[in-house]
Amino acid sequence: MNIQPLPLGMFQANCFIVSEGSSAFLVDPGDTPQAVLDYLDHHGLTLSFILLTHGHMDHVNGVDGILERFPVPVYLHEKDEEAIRDRVRIFGHLDAKTHPVKEGEILKFMDHSIQVLETPGHTQGGVCYLIEGNLFSGDTLFRHSVGRSDLAGGDEATLLESIEKKLLGLPEDTVVWPGHDAPTDLGHEKKYNQFLKPLGKAKR
Repeated sequence: MNIQPLPLGMFQANCFIVSEGSSAFLVDPGDTPQAVLDYLDHHGLTLSFILLTHGHMDHVNGVDGILERFPVPVYLHEKDEEAIRDRVRIFGHLDAKTHPVKEGEILKFMDHSIQVLETPGHTQGGVCYLIEGNLFSGDTLFRHSVGRSDLAGGDEATLLESIEKKLLGLPEDTVVWPGHDAPTDLGHEKKYNQFLKPLGKAKR
């Protein structure tokens, strides 16, 4: 299984193209659909589905353009689907109907299982996706930082609780693929991420 990050758009949001053989899925396609389609074409990949960690515009505005070429299922938590439909500030534009995901749900890609972890705090419907030691954390957890909680639907206490209860108990060698910037791993973040210092003591 190959994971290819593509930083896209003004905010350099990471789109992740996860592939095996000629099949692929996307995590957060960003807002530059042609760049994603060009990558898929260049590598001879066919898209199976799209996973969205949350509904902010820099992560979802490219979805409709990709669906014109690949009419595949799109997965998003229902609370962020509602925020998009209600045109809440900073949430993206998305015409496509999405399939709701919830805590503990298992999605399949080839022979791989993808676990849904509800991690509200950056948005009310924020989720992370865990697949074989790889965590797609969206804007919940970053290298040496955590997501903003001062935007619509955000809450700092909820965000930190999500990280503590859902993420810090995962194996320390879990690779974290965040929505912006470079990948990291949980062991590194528990040791060096100052935002996690008050949380990690019980997990060490």
